[in-house]
Amino acid sequence: MSEIVQIYRYPVKGLSGNLLEEVDLQVGKGIPFDRAYALAHKEVEFDPNNPQYLSKSNFLMLMRNNNLAQLETTFVDEGEQLIIEKDGETLLDVHLQDENDQKKINKFFEDFMEGKTRGGIKIVMAEGHMFADIPDQNLSIINHDSIVDFEEKTGLSANPLRFRGNIYIKGLGAWNEFDLVGKEFQIGGVHLKAIKRTTRCAATCVNPSTAEIDMNIPLKLRKTYGHDDMGIYADVIQKGTIKLGDQVIV
Repeated sequence: MSEIVQIYRYPVKGLSGNLLEEVDLQVGKGIPFDRAYALAHKEVEFDPNNPQYLSKSNFLMLMRNNNLAQLETTFVDEGEQLIIEKDGETLLDVHLQDENDQKKINKFFEDFMEGKTRGGIKIVMAEGHMFADIPDQNLSIINHDSIVDFEEKTGLSANPLRFRGNIYIKGLGAWNEFDLVGKEFQIGGVHLKAIKRTTRCAATCVNPSTAEIDMNIPLKLRKTYGHDDMGIYADVIQKGTIKLGDQVIV
């Protein structure tokens, strides 16, 4: 039996995720507040009234800014509050829709990045927009069984959070998630369609616990399996609620 073992969202692109117990999903959308905000380099042009897809190179991201993994974040839906901590100390407590607090978060990350930005930092958002790595709004699904197989074949220990997925499942069997691409399936009360495999980038090389670059996962995937994919993207095609323990029905 395959089932959901973890549900995550990442309210601010590049920062740590929040663990959820259940979530309501809408057709053609991702998890509410997932990648709803991003930390853009100040030189980047983004119109919140006409939001367009921008590649991740326009934002702070783990692939180039591994020190972001030093920060632990908590997001509260009510008031869209973001709390940033490091080593148990609260460094910032802001409301992301408040203009004065937006200035605080911009200044915080300009200082945190020690000048390694393109003209500074500005937090960006737009109603209904998602700063995903691909143009569409969808869910990232990671199969724990595939991670276990990867660990057994490489001798590495790979924290599943390296893959920054939304839904983590187990019991499907290693790599069987790839067989879902192009097909419809169900999780709980939600109907989905898998649209593509997820090609991994250098962000997975960053240890989410230490913020160190300690292994080359894309390279290990290519050498071991002949591809650098881990997980799939899926579209919501019928709305509903998913929760921990829900079965995956193919």
